[in-house]
Amino acid sequence: MRKNNKSNANTILHGIILPVKWDKNGRAIRISLNTADEKVYMIDFSGPGKELLQYLREMIKIEGMILQKLDGSLNIKVKHYSVLGEI
Repeated sequence: MRKNNKSNANTILHGIILPVKWDKNGRAIRISLNTADEKVYMIDFSGPGKELLQYLREMIKIEGMILQKLDGSLNIKVKHYSVLGEI
């Protein structure tokens, strides 16, 4: 179950896409955006979010809605993204 983190407004975040879960063949199946302030946002795969699997270890700018789960973890539902380059 999810609850909103502050508001339903879109937020812009910058960070690095990193894998957090792999399948039995070692391919990334879950990813997160890791920001300079050391926050980790799990990428929601609805909409364009799943496209970010192809940008592992790259700097990305994401516009989207942040959702906080009851356990405190943060998710971001991606509306738009831009690739800023490799790290």
